[in-house]
Formats: sequence, C-alpha cells, structure tokens
Amino acid sequence: MGQKYNAKIISLVREPLSRRVSGLFQGIEAIEEIEPAPDFKSRLEAFQQKTYKHKEWKWFDKELKQVFGIDIYQHPFDKEAGYTIIKKDNISLLLLTMERLNDLEEVIQKFIGDENFKLKNDNIGNEKASAFAYKTFKERVSFSDEIIEEELHNPYMRHFYTDEQIEKFYIYWKEKSDKNKGYKEYRFD
Repeated sequence: MGQKYNAKIISLVREPLSRRVSGLFQGIEAIEEIEPAPDFKSRLEAFQQKTYKHKEWKWFDKELKQVFGIDIYQHPFDKEAGYTIIKKDNISLLLLTMERLNDLEEVIQKFIGDENFKLKNDNIGNEKASAFAYKTFKERVSFSDEIIEEELHNPYMRHFYTDEQIEKFYIYWKEKSDKNKGYKEYRFD
C-alpha cells in the first residue's frame, strides 16, 4: 500500500486582465535565448489570437481539482482577507489573491510553519531587459468593453473578489481602454 505524504500548496489568484498583460512579457528573456531578436509584433499578434475566455479560472480545475481532488469553488473564500486555507485529506492549500500578497507574509509564515520566512519580490517586469516595452504596453493597452465585461463580471471573479474590488478593476480597465483607443496596435477586441 502506498505511503501518504502531507503536502502544503500555495497558489495565487490574480485579476485576469492584469495577468494577461503580464503574461505577454513573462519569459521573454528565455525566448531571446532561442530567438536572438524576437519579433514583438508577432508576439502581439499571437496574443490577440489567443482565446482567453476564463482561462485563468479553468487552471484550478485542471491543476488542483484533477490532480489533488480539490475543487476550490466548493469552498468559501475570504474576499476581505484575500486568502483562504482549504484542507482535504493530507493536503493543505493556501489560496491567495495576488493583489494582497505583500500583506499576507505572516499568513504564509504560519501556513508553512516558518516564522523566519520573508517574501522576496522577484520576476518583476519593470526590472527586466524588456522593461521599456512592458511599461509602454501597460500604458497603452486597451480591451474592448466586451472583454472587460466578460473577464471581470463573472462567477469566478465573484468567488474571489468583493463587488467593490471588481468595480475598481472594471473602472480602471474601462478608463484605460477608453483613453487608449487610438493605439490600434495595443487594442484587443
């Protein structure tokens, strides 16, 4: 009979449009190792062609539900605190919102049982070789009203964020998108 191990998993949730923008630049340095002068325009075109509809939320079913049998949507999430701990059999899952991560160092310390644990910011887009392109893209990106609505007003978002938090995300992306409509190369419909 197989031996059971205790496992602790930490996973994050992030507002999907911010995650999508960040994802465009994630790993760009690794691409440069394979492709000496990656064509940013082709990356943008590929980004525009991807179907993202609720992709962020489906990850939990694929990785946590199928692999560990944890359906996070069957467990309440403390939206105000920005985290929850789910226990199933020999597995403990700490699920955090990315937006609150820096406020939750003590929660992580307690969860992993190490009071000396410290968060270290790493993999920061504004500090990479692609920082100028990333900054420019973040300033000019815009999404159609349909994408903003679809990504921010859905049951997945409501599971992790308060109505007030969702409305702040919505206002941010709507105002940014309206302001940036003139930058056609950074427009996603």
